[in-house]
Amino acid sequence: MKVVIITILILVLFFTGALMFKNYVHIHSEALLKMLDKLDDDITSEDWSLAEERLKVIKEDWRNMKHILELYIEHNDMDRAEVAIAKLNRFIENRDKTLTLGELAELKFVVDLIMKKEELKLSNLL
Repeated sequence: MKVVIITILILVLFFTGALMFKNYVHIHSEALLKMLDKLDDDITSEDWSLAEERLKVIKEDWRNMKHILELYIEHNDMDRAEVAIAKLNRFIENRDKTLTLGELAELKFVVDLIMKKEELKLSNLL
């Protein structure tokens, strides 16, 4: 009987932790995607100084979020996001609208992919 109770307790703790992490990823990814949309607007309107400031905030938020994500997320996805942020930084410095918007689309895709991979679905568990 003790084994059954301990097993159930472990499963409850596991699923509670998974749900908490899923919530963390979802909330922070949604916030990051909203900031990326605002950055997209800044770049489209060619407001480069505002885009630089917004990218600084995005990089700081990513740095804070990254410490938690590194424990659970595939490092390939994390690396793709890091590379996209570095390229965005350089493209914004050079005021290259076309390349910046392309790299921004890549970063949005990666953040959305990270969020989708952490959803509790049967396909993600297999």
